[in-house]
Parts: sequence; structure tokens; C-alpha cells
Amino acid sequence: MISAIGEIANRRRPTLNAQDGLIQENLAALQQAVDLIQQITDDQFTSNDHPIFSSGVGKHVRHILDFYAAFLGAEDDRVNYDARGRSTDVETSREAAVTRIRETMDALKRVGHPDNRLVSKNDDCGGRDPAVEYSPSSIGRELQFLASHTCITTPLFP
Repeated sequence: MISAIGEIANRRRPTLNAQDGLIQENLAALQQAVDLIQQITDDQFTSNDHPIFSSGVGKHVRHILDFYAAFLGAEDDRVNYDARGRSTDVETSREAAVTRIRETMDALKRVGHPDNRLVSKNDDCGGRDPAVEYSPSSIGRELQFLASHTCITTPLFP
């Protein structure tokens, strides 16, 4: 699951090692998700019976991983979070979820330098000016977004 971002970034500057702070922050958040998934039952993982939200752990894990996949699969330095796929296998299988999280963690260790420039298109919740489709960004900024998105979403797990 090596990404275009990783490949393009590697040509510009050396790849950072896994000790980089932004990478570590993302790896730690994803490891917390693995730890949680391994502590709950299959029924708890797939249950969507939540008092506040209409989706449970499995759907939240899928949502998180879809954002990472969009980032890691970016082409031509363009991250499009609106066009992310929805890998439903990780919603229903704890094993598939843990496997995908570990693959994501491995891919993150190969991401290029955080200063490398790119553009991103975040979720369009409606009302956005279509002329402002992509925003200037960097690998570091997107790693910050992913880490905060993962940390914010993970505590919602029952």
C-alpha cells in the first residue's frame, strides 16, 4: 500500500523515519484503535446500536481508514477526501480492520517529508464554493489532520 505521496516525496527529500513526531502521533492513534478492537467482541464491533450515533465501532474504524487511504493513495500531489473509497469489509470484521490498520501504519512509516507540498480537498458538507475545490497543504498538515481526526473519532467508540 505504498502511496504516490510516499513515492513522489521520496524523490524530493529523504523519507523520514518512524520516529518523526507527526508519524508517531498517527501511529499511536492507530495503535489505540487496534488495542480497542482486540479488546471487544465481534458483536460490540459490528453493533450500530449507540445512544448518540447511528454507527458503531466498525463503521468508525472504516471511516478513519478511508481518510488514511485517500491520503496515502493521493495522485499528483492531490489528496481528495471526497473521493475516498468505503472499505466495508473493515466494518464487519475485526480481523480485516486490524490488518488494514497495520498496513496503514506500515505505509505511514514510508511517507515523505512533512514540508513537501500538495493540495487537498476535504469533505464537502455542502455550501462550498466549487471554485475553491482544492486548498494548498503539505504532507505535515495532512498528517496533523489525520491524527486529530483519528483521536477525535476514537473516543466515540462505546
